[in-house]
Amino acid sequence: MTIRHERVKYPARGQLGGMPGSCGIDLLNGEILAPKSRTALKKGDEVVFQMPGGGGLYPPSERSKAAIDADIASGLVTAAAAAEVSNDAD
Repeated sequence: MTIRHERVKYPARGQLGGMPGSCGIDLLNGEILAPKSRTALKKGDEVVFQMPGGGGLYPPSERSKAAIDADIASGLVTAAAAAEVSNDAD
């Protein structure tokens, strides 16, 4: 298997006060793989690709509770991450 994608070290930047996105991560049997690497797989190996997230637009503190709730419901952000950002703004 060869992995060749971007944004595993440097996340997408936020714009106009938005927060940066998350970095991507690749796992083989629960262990982090080096970016842009080549790895031999064996039968039964489990590979997980966690794709990077895009940066935000505008500060999270400017979002309404309804918009944040919709993001949580759609899976764009976890409730824990939303609460952490909310606590950082206080």
